[in-house]
Amino acid sequence: MKFRGKILILLLTLTLVPLITSLLLQRHAMRRLGNDLAKSGQEFLIKKNREVLLNLAREFDETLQQDRALARLAIAHQADQLSHLNSEGADPTIVYKRIRRLLPYLHTHHFTYYATGQLEAFPADAAPLDPEAPPGRY
Repeated sequence: MKFRGKILILLLTLTLVPLITSLLLQRHAMRRLGNDLAKSGQEFLIKKNREVLLNLAREFDETLQQDRALARLAIAHQADQLSHLNSEGADPTIVYKRIRRLLPYLHTHHFTYYATGQLEAFPADAAPLDPEAPPGRY
């Protein structure tokens, strides 16, 4: 092999090795950057979704506590009516039956108490359809 051929191979090696090395390093750096970006995005989404779900659970818990308190208040009112009927000597079985009928629904229903003394239970996903019903769902 002539001297020119040896010089050509040497110069090609000197130019191609750094070029290939920089290409490989650049590829590795881009892959690492992409992985870091994906990981930080995933952590952000997990954190954000965790906060949203915790707030949703807290709000749902508050709603359940309010419904439970209102149901207990309505049942206490019915018990007061029962004691009032007992003091008058009337037959209390009607009020007692109404209270006993509502006990299983404390956790799954909303209750509406009307000024007329009528107590209605609605499934949690339904609302009272009475147009004269007081505002709000209890």
